[in-house]
Amino acid sequence: MKIRALFGLSIVIVFMLSMVCTVSAAIPAARGKPGGGGSTGGVGSAGPASKAGADGIVKKYALCVGVSNYKDPSIGDLSYCDEDASDWANYFQSKGYTVKTLIDSQASEVSVENALFAIIAGADADDIVAFATSGHGTTASRKQVLLYYDVYGANTDGDGFVAGIVPDVELKNWFAKCTSKVFIFVDHCNSGGLNEAMHAGMYMTTTCTATGYGYDVPQYSNGAWTYHYLHLALQQQGYTNAEGAFTYAAGIYPYGGKDAPMQFDQFTGSFVF
Repeated sequence: MKIRALFGLSIVIVFMLSMVCTVSAAIPAARGKPGGGGSTGGVGSAGPASKAGADGIVKKYALCVGVSNYKDPSIGDLSYCDEDASDWANYFQSKGYTVKTLIDSQASEVSVENALFAIIAGADADDIVAFATSGHGTTASRKQVLLYYDVYGANTDGDGFVAGIVPDVELKNWFAKCTSKVFIFVDHCNSGGLNEAMHAGMYMTTTCTATGYGYDVPQYSNGAWTYHYLHLALQQQGYTNAEGAFTYAAGIYPYGGKDAPMQFDQFTGSFVF
C-alpha cells in the first residue's frame, strides 16, 4: 500500500515579491503527493468566467485527472491514480457528462488548467462542472498543494512559479468566476486544506484532513477514498447525490483521525449528479 504524500522531498517554491521558500514533503505508503505548481504561494492564473445567465438546458462536463508516474525520478510513483481517473470518467460518461481525461504525462499543471478553463468558459449557470483528481499532495508554506506530472526541481512555468504545483489559493482562483454547479473530488494527501477554494454552489470531498494521508490500496486497484465513494457508494449502493454518497462511504471507511475523509458543501439542497 502506498501513501499519496511525499516525504524527504525538498521542493523550492518561488513566491510573489521574490520570496523563496524551501519545504519538505513526505511519502510513506500513501498518496501524499509532491509539490510543484505554477502558483504556490501566489495567486496563480485566474479562471475564466462562465457564460452569462442560464439557457434552461442542463449540460454536464467532467475533467478526470490521475498521476501515478511523475516526471521527476526522485518522486515516488503511485499505482492507482490512473485507474481512479479512468473509473471516474466511466462513471461520469454513464451519467451523460462530456468527459476529458488526463493521465500521467498528459496531466501537466498547464494541461489540467487549460482543460478546466475550457470547460468553465463553455458552461453556464444551470450546467454542472465536475473535477476529479488523484495524485500526490503535500503542504508548502502552510498551503495545501496538488502535485501534477511536471513538478520537477525548480523549473518554472509561465506564471513564474515552480511548475506542477497547484496550491489552495490557485484552485480557488480557477473556480472564482464559475457560476455553474461544481463538484470536486480530491484523492491527494493533505487535501482537506483545500476548502479555501469553496464558494456558493460548490461541493467538494477530500480523502483526508489538511494533515492526513490518502492511500493506494492493491486490493481495490484504486485509491481508498475513490473506491469507497465511487465504487461502493455511487455505483454499488446507487446513491445519486454527493452528500448521501459521502455519508455512506465515510461510515465504512477504514481510516480515521487525520486520515478521515472530509466534506465541504456550499450547495443548496442535495448535489445530484
